[in-house]
Amino acid sequence: MGTAGRTVRLALFAFGLALTARYYLWAAQAAPGRFPWGYDLGGYYNYLTRGFLSGRLSVPIDPAPELLAVADPWGPSVKDEHKMHDMAFYNGRYYLYHGVGPVALFFLPWRVAAGSDAPENFAAFVFCSVGLLCSSLLAMRLIRLANVEPGPVVALAVPVVLGLCGSAPYLFSRVKMYEVAIAAGYACVSAGFCFLARGLTSGRACPWLGAAGAMFGCAIACRPHLGLAGVFAMAAAAVRFGSPWRREAVALAAPLVATGLAVAAYNYARFGDPFEFGIRYLLTGPHQNRVRLSVDNLLPGAYYFLACAPELSGVFPWIHMRMCPPPGGAFPPGYVIEATTGALFLAPFFPAGFWLPRGAPGPARTVLAALLASAGAILLFHMATGWTTQRYLADFLPLLVLAALTLLCVRIGRARGWRRAALTGFTVILVAAGAVVNLALAVTGPYDDFLRNRPANYLRLAARFTPAGDFRPVRNPLVEVSFEARFPRLEDGTVEPLVTMGRGAYSYFLWAEHGGGRIRIRSYSEGSMAEAEIPREGPHAFELAFVPSAGEVSLRRNGAPLFNHAVRTLVTAKAQVDVGVNRIEPARAGERFSGALDRVRVRYEAR
Repeated sequence: MGTAGRTVRLALFAFGLALTARYYLWAAQAAPGRFPWGYDLGGYYNYLTRGFLSGRLSVPIDPAPELLAVADPWGPSVKDEHKMHDMAFYNGRYYLYHGVGPVALFFLPWRVAAGSDAPENFAAFVFCSVGLLCSSLLAMRLIRLANVEPGPVVALAVPVVLGLCGSAPYLFSRVKMYEVAIAAGYACVSAGFCFLARGLTSGRACPWLGAAGAMFGCAIACRPHLGLAGVFAMAAAAVRFGSPWRREAVALAAPLVATGLAVAAYNYARFGDPFEFGIRYLLTGPHQNRVRLSVDNLLPGAYYFLACAPELSGVFPWIHMRMCPPPGGAFPPGYVIEATTGALFLAPFFPAGFWLPRGAPGPARTVLAALLASAGAILLFHMATGWTTQRYLADFLPLLVLAALTLLCVRIGRARGWRRAALTGFTVILVAAGAVVNLALAVTGPYDDFLRNRPANYLRLAARFTPAGDFRPVRNPLVEVSFEARFPRLEDGTVEPLVTMGRGAYSYFLWAEHGGGRIRIRSYSEGSMAEAEIPREGPHAFELAFVPSAGEVSLRRNGAPLFNHAVRTLVTAKAQVDVGVNRIEPARAGERFSGALDRVRVRYEAR
């Protein structure tokens, strides 16, 4: 490739990076709004930064007297308003169990330079952009090490695919200390492998390997289990240089070990134990202040992290995470689960990462093997803990995507004729599918923060992709629903759906709960509730109406009013108005009404 070709390739590579980073910048501000500059902010990492600057390892927050007074502050007897959720409480002080790495790498330097706190969503943007840059440079280098010259299309595609299919977009949907730590770990591991690849192929290996060791050490300071990547990086250096005692291997290991010792000293200074990160003293929910690795957790962990399918909908953004039962139907004791979508749907091409081509040069194979081993070990750790949540995929999926994309580019570059066309088409389809899933899940996130915090912006975006029709969500439409219901005899406590509208934030749910031969009708939206009790025996002719001008849902039975429930905001499409079907709250009620529904009528008018 000549000078002009290299210039075009570099320009397209830079454009792909800039395009993806621009999306990150938008996504980081989509839910919370513009970055708040120049303030003392309430993020946990901001608290820790101010604690460090005041000469303490704890955060500068005085615990509530009610928390200090109880014998077991970590137990369920302490009310939520008296404690800082997911902080470690020890010897009368609050500490962060999240790694100190983000403070050392970003928050503390920013506070010293700017005199104010760095927004946590801006920190996540910076860390994810650094991770994207390093992983993109690494992919391009590995492709060249495999004796394939990446063309302009590959140069453009690599940063876009790595940026959209590695689960990073999801982190921006709700940025708190959890996502900041994960984003920082992603940046450190990506930089570590990028420097490792340079060190394994450079005439001046030691500086690059020293930088790699430092970044893998910083990854431990962000997310302790990411130290597994450093272990496999050291193994790669030992294999490449023939001995773990060669000066090149020592150059990698020394800063990694030094950083690990510094983290251990930090833990000892806080909790009197070099291996205690604060999990034991966490003020959190049941089963979450312990790390208990168990083989019983492996099967459900593998299912949720790899194969759990999303739920599809005709309404923007079309793809949602869902809660579904584990294989076998029962969770192991103490299993903690949130809605997830597996890696096979976020990056359906990632199994190609294990399709190593023959004849790949030693350095490329060594780095790819370290990437895959690191991803596998981190995944295995998450599977064994019994803690399953969507954001954890960003610990290992970027490594799998990096390996898979690299090897697909190598195989496409070596293929000819129809094989090349078929492999290219297959790759494009899988990559596009994965990108759509990532982008859709990034819109909703774990708690629908985009819609909840900025409904007008959300609905404008939805309107661009759904110009009109029954599948376009709108704010405060007129909805009238009438139906006749016959309730079956069911066990006390059984809950069945009657009417649902919308999904997630600003949705509405009307359900029936059986008890004592009577039916309790409950109306729920955004934390508020109204209820009424009726006999089980009919007739039951219900009329439900949401009138935007009144700001309430009214329910009548057999022509007589049951209640008026104040509902200020309802966001729903006509297609999301369901009678007798529960698509939005699987934990609250069954999927379908088991009795009989007749004369169902729905009137919907968008205003």
